[in-house]
Amino acid sequence: MIETGLIIVPLIAMILGIGNICMLVFLKAVFQNAAREGVRWAITYSPTYQGSACPSQNACITQVVQDNSFGFLSGTAGAKLITINYYAPFSLSAPIASVPVLSTDPNFPNVNYLNQTNNVVEVVIAGFQWSWMGPITGMTPAAPMALGASASDVLEGYPVGTSAPPAP
Repeated sequence: MIETGLIIVPLIAMILGIGNICMLVFLKAVFQNAAREGVRWAITYSPTYQGSACPSQNACITQVVQDNSFGFLSGTAGAKLITINYYAPFSLSAPIASVPVLSTDPNFPNVNYLNQTNNVVEVVIAGFQWSWMGPITGMTPAAPMALGASASDVLEGYPVGTSAPPAP
């Protein structure tokens, strides 16, 4: 009986630790995939998502990310963790705060829309908190783990028949 007691406690701690690490890897992969899907949807300039008209491109990008996150980013609390940034191709150090932005590079036009062709769109998921499944005093961190992911791509040409992007 004593031997069983000495083995069970470390065994359960090890099983919970393996489960926690597996869950963290799973969540990171889910968030990375959700961010990629949001960027893929963004570069298409689609005016609809799942048959419904988009109130704005950013609203639909957020919905795409939420739909691809297995419910971990659902609701308004999940939407607050999703950020969409646009960068001018001649200034990738900081997101565009307002338009128009005058080009400093003769190879690129001025930025008149946040989501115009050649700009870079970035979808960021940041600050998701995951608490340990089985907190064992002295063996696991007291604070929850913060997870996130990001993806970016260059916005390509507009759909056939359009001359300007949808409202971001």
